[in-house]
Amino acid sequence: MVKQWGMKIPCVHIDGTSLSVHGKYVKSEDVEENLSEVKMIKEFQSQWQGEQPEVYIMDAAFYTEDNLSQCSQSIDWISRVPITITHGYSRDHRPDLKQFTLKLLTVGEEGIPLFMQLGNGNELDQNAFPKMIKEFQSQWQGEQPEVYIMDAAFYTEDNLSQCSQSIDWISRVPLTIKSAQELIQTVSPEQLNKSIVYKGYSFCAVCNEYAEIKQQWIVVESEERKI
Repeated sequence: MVKQWGMKIPCVHIDGTSLSVHGKYVKSEDVEENLSEVKMIKEFQSQWQGEQPEVYIMDAAFYTEDNLSQCSQSIDWISRVPITITHGYSRDHRPDLKQFTLKLLTVGEEGIPLFMQLGNGNELDQNAFPKMIKEFQSQWQGEQPEVYIMDAAFYTEDNLSQCSQSIDWISRVPLTIKSAQELIQTVSPEQLNKSIVYKGYSFCAVCNEYAEIKQQWIVVESEERKI
């Protein structure tokens, strides 16, 4: 779609959610099928008199530590990496249900999806976002985005250190950070400028440094929130 319509992607937005599931879900290491696949490979290799295959393609049941340890020295393989259906922070407000997580990278005001990634039910956005960015950059064949926009889950010292040399980003600074709390308490009304575009909002720009990275923080005040 991007190529067909000549779309530009100056900035992309990354966000995550969780999806609850019902029923019984077992881990791949609990499935007997993965054991039979390893046995079958060994029996095939011992009995097959022709040329051995270059690659074995298997489903996610094969992907366990034991199977990889047994087979990775003797064969080349391709397998889906399974996700773990388990309990985690539930955005469905159903902590009693197991879940998996979904991350989506979109472009434009319409939120056109460019890249999707599934994750374990207990995977945190702060850990998933940097990995998703790297995978998107390696797989995306078009023009790379100029700016990545993410919520406060991205804003950690580790993530900023990892990503600030390779991408430009915009993120909300969480108020759990002491310097952000101090800034909110000390900014004066005289420093705020009324927005021309968004009625009822005022803002000011402040230079700051976090994780040894110089940044520009934008303080936004809402008249409606003050009431």
